[in-house]
Amino acid sequence: MSIKETCLIPEIFIKDFKNNSPGLSVISLNELFDKFSAVVTKPHRICYYQLLLLEEGNGCLHIDSKKYNFRPRSVFAQSKGSVEYFDHNRKRDYLKSGNVGHAILFTDEYLYKYPEDLLWLNRLKLFDISADPLLKLSDSEFTELNHFLKKIINESNSQKNFASDEILINMLKTFLLVIERIKRTRTCEESSNLKENTVLLKFKEKLEENFFLSRSVRSYADILNVTPKKLSQVTQTYMGNPAKKVIEERVLLEIKRLLIYTDKTVREIGFSMGFNDPTNFNKFFKRYTKVTPAEFRASYNK
Repeated sequence: MSIKETCLIPEIFIKDFKNNSPGLSVISLNELFDKFSAVVTKPHRICYYQLLLLEEGNGCLHIDSKKYNFRPRSVFAQSKGSVEYFDHNRKRDYLKSGNVGHAILFTDEYLYKYPEDLLWLNRLKLFDISADPLLKLSDSEFTELNHFLKKIINESNSQKNFASDEILINMLKTFLLVIERIKRTRTCEESSNLKENTVLLKFKEKLEENFFLSRSVRSYADILNVTPKKLSQVTQTYMGNPAKKVIEERVLLEIKRLLIYTDKTVREIGFSMGFNDPTNFNKFFKRYTKVTPAEFRASYNK
């Protein structure tokens, strides 16, 4: 089974908004809701990284199984693979509220010019799926980011001059780093260990490739050539949970996505996630949520 076989939720790409996109697109939210409302108001999996820089507070965004109200002067940061949709009942609120903000969309391939670029992107706390995607900004922080974003927009709209692509890539990296710095001021700093960081990054990569096939800590430890104990020490230090819980929370997140955004039966979803026994699937889900998969789906639909 490949990861694509579990993608039962419609996927959207940057090219769905902008033809011949080089992997970076900046769209005003007014334009997004005006031209692409039929796409963004239905559940979809984003195949790019996404930042929403919000100026006004009208609107509502559903990410995975959670609902977030727009807050003035804030940022939403979403990793590739997130499932989202904007509340279609609030479209008028988006459009009548003036300059709501901008969506910054980019692919990892766009930044991936050198081998270390992908590692750099994966080190950012900004796109950690276990973290809160909403970051409230102070007035000065918003002003700084908004000013920087305008430079990115101007550069992307200008004629293709010398080194324009390289300039845009470096401007995007700087923009991300400024937001990352703000986010880190809101959280506890952690010690930096190059070897442990490498293990963590490889683990996160392998987890995304294999979470629907294996929930065994040992299997991931063997791939990374470390002991299960060492792997759990690393995830506990940098992610706040032992490896077993990190793996199972990733599986649980995908199950919730499939229950909410597809019409596949509970049995079919359990089988696609590696549970051959429906009883074990129900026990696994209920251990974390206190309800069965069917009850979770029913309560969310209600």
